[in-house]
Amino acid sequence: RKIRLRSTLVSLFFVALFGTIAGRAAQLQVVEGSWLSSRAERQYQRVLTVTGRRGTIADTNGDPLAVSVQATSIAADPRLIEDPHKTALRLAPSLKLKRKVLQQKLSSKRHFVWLKREVAPDTVDAIRALKIDGLHFMAETSRVYPAKTQAGQLLGFAGIDGRGLEGVEFFYEKHLRPSSRKIQVAKDALGRGFDDAPAETDGLNGHNVQLTIDRNIQFITEKALAEAVTRYDANNGMAVVMAPDSGAILA
Repeated sequence: RKIRLRSTLVSLFFVALFGTIAGRAAQLQVVEGSWLSSRAERQYQRVLTVTGRRGTIADTNGDPLAVSVQATSIAADPRLIEDPHKTALRLAPSLKLKRKVLQQKLSSKRHFVWLKREVAPDTVDAIRALKIDGLHFMAETSRVYPAKTQAGQLLGFAGIDGRGLEGVEFFYEKHLRPSSRKIQVAKDALGRGFDDAPAETDGLNGHNVQLTIDRNIQFITEKALAEAVTRYDANNGMAVVMAPDSGAILA
């Protein structure tokens, strides 16, 4: 009788145990399933803003005066940096930043901080080789002026965020500025993986602007003007070259 009683009690215990597990499983799957799924999705997905390339500024012959090229910027998730002090010591020489500044950024309570924008390719390779968890290599575009300072007063320049601040870059900002869209990308438990592959930017690029300026005539004009200013010990000088038949400004 005692053995039968014990067997009955053990059986009842396991029936109650499995009933509890089944009930909890049903609650998770049916009652809380959608909530848990959405929470998991938020944890393993990241929303990124993808921006196209800024439009090109060219001279009358189509030669580029201002273009946007692919660049890499380095950011970090301070939550994943185990030792901010040690990490700052390793990164400071390559990034050419003060250790204290880096350490302060890596100790932040934020989920995302920029370390340095538009980093040289060799520096990016060197930092990738360090294999530091928590660093992100973000694909961006950098504004480049192939003719350097030529027509610089006319072209103006764009800032680190890609917005025109002076000259043609500023005046035609709405035309040159690219569009952007948000995309969702997967990441692992450590927050890595969302920056592994560049996103498609088709249809997001800004419009190009073609000037009447002739790059060759601009070069000759600037050289002649500089020589004249030096020869006559002038404070400054100005020159405009115009096509008489059309009124187009060539330099």
